[in-house]
Amino acid sequence: MTILYPMPPDPIAFRHHYLEHHIPLAKKMKGLRRWRLHWLDDDPRDPSPWILVADLCTEDQDAMNRMLASPEGAAARADVATFATQPVQFLRGEEQEVDPS
Repeated sequence: MTILYPMPPDPIAFRHHYLEHHIPLAKKMKGLRRWRLHWLDDDPRDPSPWILVADLCTEDQDAMNRMLASPEGAAARADVATFATQPVQFLRGEEQEVDPS
């Protein structure tokens, strides 16, 4: 799953909450195999409508559904409303890795 977080009015407060509160909360979810963050607010010459793109990977779609339905997943989802000032977009799909050579 990929989560797109829109640029908030206060990027510093957003980043602080995400790093200091959301990550420790979400780390309690079982079944997460990989979690990658792409911060997009660092280049003022190339402004982005997004502050963060988060990629979450589990073994398969069933594992993702179980993880998100768990009490820990519900707590992480509920926390998003405490720091995201605009609706986030959740994109689900199958991951495919491409050999760059």
